[in-house]
Amino acid sequence: MRTIHLITLAFALSLPACSWFSGDSKGDKGESVDPEQLKKAIGVAKAIKKDPDNAAAALKEAGLSRAELEELVYKIALDDAAADKYTKALREGK
Repeated sequence: MRTIHLITLAFALSLPACSWFSGDSKGDKGESVDPEQLKKAIGVAKAIKKDPDNAAAALKEAGLSRAELEELVYKIALDDAAADKYTKALREGK
């Protein structure tokens, strides 16, 4: 369970850096993230952050596997607007 928490936290912290080193806009590399999927990812990340020992339950409740969450967070990282919303939501706790 701790691993999922660390993976989610690492993704959240790395989102702002995704385009810093490439010189390209993240939005050019991927498609935009569906608002419902973004909301789901934020909810899972918050649940895991709040109670890392119950990460599996948070994933199950959201209907996601660990691999699906990783893929979704990566997709969010490639979308500037979604990445901003994701990081702000996790920082502000909203």
